[in-house]
Amino acid sequence: MAPRAAAPQKLGGVRRGLTCAAAVRFDALALPRMRARALSTLAGRGDFAARNPAGALGAAPRVNYDGPPGIASVLMAQTVVLPKTKVRPKTQRPPLYKVILLNDDFTPREFVVAVLKAVFRMNEDQAYNVMMTAHRRGACVIAVYARDVAETKAKEGTELGKQKGYPLFFTTEPEE
Repeated sequence: MAPRAAAPQKLGGVRRGLTCAAAVRFDALALPRMRARALSTLAGRGDFAARNPAGALGAAPRVNYDGPPGIASVLMAQTVVLPKTKVRPKTQRPPLYKVILLNDDFTPREFVVAVLKAVFRMNEDQAYNVMMTAHRRGACVIAVYARDVAETKAKEGTELGKQKGYPLFFTTEPEE
């Protein structure tokens, strides 16, 4: 003979296996039944009509009911299920830094364009325009990155210039 499946167990007003929404619905439906059961118990006592001014069985009893202590708590029992909220820490974006190309009169234009293409992944036209802006104005902002990325790219570009013997120099400063 096969064993029968066990009926859902009732734990503290909530049936095991129900979702939060179903548990709230279950408790909301159970509350009127519990209240009616408690009122019918009180109605069996002779003095209930004297204590209940409405006199009706379905009417809510007074809050200051001084009968047995367990019945008053059953009458006013309510299950409040609050949703579980996760606290997510707000991550702050890192401060941004500008990578700046400084002009010098000794580094060939073709080499500056080649470094901009290699280190900053610019195409030929973008690299040429950045190089000409630095040549005319003395400095040019190439890109904006997080601090560690900006410093790495500036150092890489400066090192490429030093390897070839040119005074090419990139610097970083915080973006405003």
